[in-house]
Amino acid sequence: AATDGDGDADVDADGDADGDADGDTDADADTGLSFETDIVPMLRWDCASCHSRGQWNVTITGSVTDYDEVMRYVNVDDPEGVGSFLWWAAGGGRHPISWPADGVQYGFFLQWVEEGALNN
Repeated sequence: AATDGDGDADVDADGDADGDADGDTDADADTGLSFETDIVPMLRWDCASCHSRGQWNVTITGSVTDYDEVMRYVNVDDPEGVGSFLWWAAGGGRHPISWPADGVQYGFFLQWVEEGALNN
């Protein structure tokens, strides 16, 4: 925290001492979802058992190397469109429902795509 001439900590307009807009202790604390820490575990748990060896022309191993494969089915402008990863996961075509549209995994994946589908 910054101090002024009298030695006490200055407080900015939002009431915190570090100068960011949301009151966090670190301006970088709200970085969104991570492909590696948030999305990969869901892929490992829900997708790899059926797609680990390229079954049905999709290879999902449940590791960070899945990014390019996942992005084949991601359109950040239409994340839930026909043929998208979420469309398939929610039971599109004849795919079994892996992630119901009102489920937690679906919501996390959608949020990740809406945040830019970064390989982070």
